[in-house]
Amino acid sequence: TVTRMTRQKGIPTLLEAAALVHQRRPSVRFLLVGPRESEGRFAVAQAELDRHKPYVAAIGRRTDVPALLGIADVFAFPSEYPEGVPRVLLEAAVAARPIVTTRMPGCADVIKDRWNGFLVPPYAPQILAERILDMLRNRDDAAVMGARAAEFVKEEFNLEITASRYAELYRELMEC
Repeated sequence: TVTRMTRQKGIPTLLEAAALVHQRRPSVRFLLVGPRESEGRFAVAQAELDRHKPYVAAIGRRTDVPALLGIADVFAFPSEYPEGVPRVLLEAAVAARPIVTTRMPGCADVIKDRWNGFLVPPYAPQILAERILDMLRNRDDAAVMGARAAEFVKEEFNLEITASRYAELYRELMEC
């Protein structure tokens, strides 16, 4: 995943899911990219990350996210935070990564369950782990979902379409 290392972004849930995946597929490794130190009281404790060190690497803030997405087999985004559309989901989709994310506002705007990725309930590490394992077991299906995600994001979230939607909204508001 790529996100701030906070509780709201679901990092404890992802760590628990990683432990479950590790029990069944010991060779799987998880890469956590994003800041932790700057997150104050919401930050996931370093000790919590360290408990999962054999199969989780928390590498902090990076500038080479596209390259890191390129080597990922699955992109997991376990956000438990109601937000707008997470930019990182758009980036992972454009990279054609198979995505597992939560049914939170914003996330569900990008991923359509079982069509271009998997949606799971927030705070559900067992289900998150199962869907990650599904992606790893069914590489062909995962690749199809990743390709669909890339196409969907290119069609629905490109700059031209987004600017057009804003312009239309402004026109409607000015007519009121």
